[in-house]
Amino acid sequence: MNTRATRIAIALSCLASLGAGAWALDDVRQSKPDSEQRSVAEPKSELPANPKADAKRLEGAGPKAKVKHTPHYSIVHDTDDKTLAAFVTRIEATYKAVVRFSGQIGVPVREPKEKLRIHFFHRFDGYAGFIEAIGASATQETPGVFIPALNVSAFFNFADSDVLKKFKDELEQARADGIAARRSGARPDFSRINAYKARVAKYEEHVNRLIVQHEVAHQVLFNIGVHNRRFQANPPWLVEGLAMMFETPPSASGSGLGSINQNRLVRWRDLAEEKQLPPFRDILTKPELFYPSAPEAEKAYAQAWAMVHYLQRTRRPKFVHYMQLIRERKKDTEYSAKQELATFEKAFGPLDDDFIEAWEKYMKKLPMKRSAAGI
Repeated sequence: MNTRATRIAIALSCLASLGAGAWALDDVRQSKPDSEQRSVAEPKSELPANPKADAKRLEGAGPKAKVKHTPHYSIVHDTDDKTLAAFVTRIEATYKAVVRFSGQIGVPVREPKEKLRIHFFHRFDGYAGFIEAIGASATQETPGVFIPALNVSAFFNFADSDVLKKFKDELEQARADGIAARRSGARPDFSRINAYKARVAKYEEHVNRLIVQHEVAHQVLFNIGVHNRRFQANPPWLVEGLAMMFETPPSASGSGLGSINQNRLVRWRDLAEEKQLPPFRDILTKPELFYPSAPEAEKAYAQAWAMVHYLQRTRRPKFVHYMQLIRERKKDTEYSAKQELATFEKAFGPLDDDFIEAWEKYMKKLPMKRSAAGI
């Protein structure tokens, strides 16, 4: 295992070599006008690669690193083929779901000029070094992140996490006990084995949806022009609310469009029942509620998902207009509470009691399946 200093040195070299992976200055300062964008129902089958950028990224990625090209991604990784294949299937499905969703609701999008960049580490150790090198902290509970300033996503194989290793060890012990029981003439405890097996699969899937699909959705939404490329110009509630639309398994109609995020719905209903949800006006006007250190960030996320779900289902043309207003912002800065409220009300009308009542009534009538909500 690398020392912390070595890990950070490798990560810094990796970051320094990203080159064209970061936003070009003109792209940050100037977002394409909607007149130059178009609604795309299906993504382009293959985005161009950038061999020079790939070579630079490999220089600082360690001796075992390789580059994997998929139709829409360039992945620098050090993991095995089986693990990588499962990861690729998930991120490609998410890419297609985001593009399909955007086209179907009528949001003008642009196709990225080249494959999107991802770093995928087999071990948490390598991922932690990469994240620490940019001044952030990494935890095993959050095995991935999209870094807007670099226009790159980074993940590690969650199977390497301590909690999943513990679950798998318990599964193997249950199987060993079953074998011993059979040898002694007793009946193996298949219910125990199946319960442990289901827990491993369910937990891993839960994390993959809430982290991998969520962060990849962020990356795609920024790169196809749904969001304003001036990162701070985007209201956090909209950025997070949209990403949460893609935490469900992609369906024929597109993840986010034909699916209800049961994990988020169950949490929203529970918080509503407990009267623990912060007012949506606060969600709209207080970006600090979404900071990782915010004590009630989870509640803010629940409200953000619920509002995005409601607006794209019931007020779609106004929702598309609202996103256009956000994309037209010229300054890369947080907008004031007064400005955020004015923009919202320009698209949807007064954010009054009638609006909130209609929204909450709709959310409370959605079909809820607690068994489908994950952990």
